[in-house]
Parts: sequence; C-alpha cells; structure tokens
Amino acid sequence: IKAAMYQMKYRNMVEEDNSENNVFFLDTLIAKTKAPAKNILQSMQAELFNSYKQNNRWKFYDRSPLTQETSNDISTWSLEKLVRTTSALYKASLQNETLLKTTKLDGLDAILQKGKNTRQLRPTLYDFLAHRALAFFMDGENDVINPAYKFIMNDERIFAPVKEVVKAGFPTADTSSQYYNALLLLQNILKFHLNDANKDALLDADLIRLQFANQHGIFANKETLYENALLAIEKNYNSSSYAGMAKYFRALEYQRRGQQYHPFRNKNNRFDIVKAKELLEEIVKQYPATDAAANSKNLLHELQLPSLTLQTEKVNLPDEPFRSLVKYKNAATLYLRAVQVNRSEMKELEMKGYDAIWPALVKIKAIKEWKVGLPDTKDLQEHSTEIKMEALPLGSYIILGSVNPSVSE
Repeated sequence: IKAAMYQMKYRNMVEEDNSENNVFFLDTLIAKTKAPAKNILQSMQAELFNSYKQNNRWKFYDRSPLTQETSNDISTWSLEKLVRTTSALYKASLQNETLLKTTKLDGLDAILQKGKNTRQLRPTLYDFLAHRALAFFMDGENDVINPAYKFIMNDERIFAPVKEVVKAGFPTADTSSQYYNALLLLQNILKFHLNDANKDALLDADLIRLQFANQHGIFANKETLYENALLAIEKNYNSSSYAGMAKYFRALEYQRRGQQYHPFRNKNNRFDIVKAKELLEEIVKQYPATDAAANSKNLLHELQLPSLTLQTEKVNLPDEPFRSLVKYKNAATLYLRAVQVNRSEMKELEMKGYDAIWPALVKIKAIKEWKVGLPDTKDLQEHSTEIKMEALPLGSYIILGSVNPSVSE
C-alpha cells in the first residue's frame, strides 16, 4: 500500500493528466493483490474517481449518458457512469467482511486520517473502509440517478434505538440509491459494535445515523423523533463524551428553530436560542476538555455576539430631534456620536477604502455624544426599534453608533 502511494505521488510530479492516469494505474495493482490489501486499493481508487468528479463537476452537468460507455478515458464519461463506478468500488472494498473485521489498523498509519482518535473509533480495517464508503453514500450530490421508484427516507424506524434499527428492514425497488446504501451500511456498522465494551465506536456511528436521518428524512414529526433519539443517548450514556455531543446537536436544533422567529409571523420560537445557550453552558460544565465542549464554546460566543445597524434619513430638519431605525441583538445600550464632515472630507475617506473609514471617523472630535437605552429582550434575537436622535445644528454629519461606550468598535 505504501509503495502504491509513493508511486502515485511520483506520477503526480512527473506526468500530465496524472489524476486520470493514477485512477487506472491502480487497476493493475488491484488485479495482482489479495485481501485485505486489495480492499484498501479499491477504496483508494474509489476516492480518486470521486475526487476527479468533484474537481471536474462542471464538465458533467450538460453531458448525457451514452447507451454504451466502454472507453477508459474518464474525461468522456457521463456523471452517472462515474458515480456508478465509484459506488461499485466502495462496495467491493467491503467484501471479505469477516477478514476486514478481524484486521487491526496496526501498520497502516500512511492511510489513516490524522487528528481523530482513529484507533478507538475505527478499531478495525472494516470500520476504516466502511466509514470512507459511508461518507460517499451520504453525499446527496452523488444521488444522480432518478428511477421511477426513488427511495425516500420516510420510515420512522430510522430514528429507533440501535437495537431496533439494526433489525429493521427498509425494502425498496431503488436498491442503487445512495441514501439506501448509506442506511444499510450504517446498520452494519452499528450491528458490528452493538456489544462492544467500549461504546465510542458505536455512539460515533449512531450520531452519524441520527444526523443523516434528520437531514434527509421526510417526516411530519421529524423534530420530535430526532430530539427524543438524542435525549436517549444523553440519558443512557450520561458519562460518555458522546452524550455531550448529543446535547450539542440538540443545541444546534434549538438554534435552527430560533432562527425561524419573526416578531409578527412566527413568535413561537422566540426563546429557542436561549434554550440552546443553556444547553451549551451545561455541556461546557459537564464535559470539559471534549470536542463537544470546544464546539459549545465556539457556538456560545457566536450566539452572544452583539450586532447593530442604524438607518437614518439623509436629510433632517436642523435643530430638531429626528428618528432612526435601530436593528440590534445582544445589546442593552446604544452609544452615539455625531461627527461633522463636509463632502470633500467624506470623499477623501472613501478613497482610502471601507476598512479605513471607521478608524478615521472615531478620531474626529464629536459635536455631540449621547446614549440610548434599548429594550433588553433577553432572547438573543435581533430586534428593531425607532429611537430619538438628538437635535443637531445645520450641517453635514455622520452618526456613529456602537454597543461599546468608547464608540471605537
């Protein structure tokens, strides 16, 4: 395997059209190799085909499939043939399943994905190859064939507990469906790790299953099914970091619902982002030094960031108060400053570029400074309100607004 990788790297350096040549260079090696090395090479070849598709997708979309496509020149292939070939190779890479499931990953560092606890989450060669294939089958962009009876994920058992979902049958006439093959593969992975003493590999695959079902399933009650499945993981594996990750996915779901809030059209989801924040804070406290905690800290920062937009009429009466529309989030006080500029000064600032305008404006001595209290909604949502602006004498002004008292940010 290492020799094949070095040869392909060398061919990349010295040959034109190397990506196409490397794809078929592996044919020779696969024909001469036995399992389990053969399975690895088949997975590598599938990945090369898929990479070629991704890098050249613009060439395929206006190309119709031919009745017979026998050429080895993949630059002439249709998208359908390329996807079918890739799919077949990933399936072939999982043959000799018993052997793969008893083959450890020792000595295969050259092909392992760095940065993830591969030994624990992908303890066998089967796990490693199955998850590579799974990533391909779950990618909706690869579902390019539209049969008369297309597989639809609308069976609620997709969200069932692991012991039930591994036994469930999902019959369909569309057996070539990418999503159908992803579902079968997920069942196999889950079944393989069902009785593991260490549940990390099982829970990792189970969370992939639930996200996949939530993203692509078609159910009237999908939100409830998804949340209940995540809650079950939190309850049954409370001491595992994967319970924290399940809670993080629930927080993401509350964030998504909260983003649907509208003060007039949809008031039901107003405080869902607050619920997400509370879950994230629990994760940071309960599961420190985990991926779930790191993700939660990042999302907490995002949810609590203040934002501010001011909109004012360009012309207002001198020496009279006027109104401005304020859109704000996570801010209780608006700090305002009026600076006087003439047209030539403004044009000079604009010539310096957008990024230079604000730093230049905050250095100008203010004609007037004041602050306005904003309704503290405590819902982490964006709101709009009109505020009274202080009267200004005749002249041209720019109003600077900030949630920072120094009006420098």
